[in-house]
Amino acid sequence: MAMLPSDVPRDAVIVTRNLQREYDMGGEIVRALRGVDLTIRKNEFVAVMGPSGSGKSTLMNLIGCLDSPTAGEYWLNGHRVSELEDDELARIRNKEIGKRLTISEKTVKSHLNNIFRKLRVDNRFAVGLYSLDRDRERA
Repeated sequence: MAMLPSDVPRDAVIVTRNLQREYDMGGEIVRALRGVDLTIRKNEFVAVMGPSGSGKSTLMNLIGCLDSPTAGEYWLNGHRVSELEDDELARIRNKEIGKRLTISEKTVKSHLNNIFRKLRVDNRFAVGLYSLDRDRERA
């Protein structure tokens, strides 16, 4: 097993170095991720944000061991998973991700309630309208 980089904190849960993912779309190469370096420590709460097409879903698929990177390295709980085969990734998903990286709906609602409490009533109304507008766009 490859060792974690020496600059990584001991309590790191997720570490990526130069993580890249490319897709061949009918002969055209789409570079979904271009060298992502990331360290997430135990008990950190992280949000992945960005515009459509910026690679959020691709990154989450790699972190969730649903896909493998084209280049770069990824460690999950000290295990280098970036070069594992599909059956090994399935074992990691079952053992590591299912138990440690899931967030309950109750937790998400609690965090959203905390955010909304800090907003004024008119801002909550505006956020609600924005959400409704986004739902109409998708329909």
